[in-house]
Amino acid sequence: MPHSAHPVRCERQPSNNDHEHQQGESTFFVVNDNFLINITGGAANLAVTVTLTKNGINQGTNVPEGTTNASGNFQLAGYMLGTSVGTWTETWYVGGSQAAPVLQFPVVNQPSVAISNSTRGGSNSFLVGDNFAVTITSSQPSTSVTVASTKTGASHGNDPPGPS
Repeated sequence: MPHSAHPVRCERQPSNNDHEHQQGESTFFVVNDNFLINITGGAANLAVTVTLTKNGINQGTNVPEGTTNASGNFQLAGYMLGTSVGTWTETWYVGGSQAAPVLQFPVVNQPSVAISNSTRGGSNSFLVGDNFAVTITSSQPSTSVTVASTKTGASHGNDPPGPS
């Protein structure tokens, strides 16, 4: 009879430049974020598999990922690739029994920032009195934006977050 593994948790393993990506109650990953899958509570030396969907399309059923250790635990570390962008559902199994919970999370592209001179046709060089435009592109909608600026090496502080 298969043993179930409870609970299974999806934890992101922070890196030096990483921070918690959250919007409301939902955690999301950004391309190149590290992750750590922890499975605890299983029996020793059982096969660990995962069934994956991305944007509702099956990406693999019962994909072998390894086996539990002598304590019945399993860990898998990695990072999110550019090809991972989308909404994922992962159902993990230990010895053929479903672990809980089913993991659901989005993976989004890195936001990008561009500044252009709106006085002189989009140039990236500026003269005193020129107006500028800042364009922020992100695949994560309704995300707050914080602006910090410096002038001649001195901080002007942070502007409060505004809508995106």
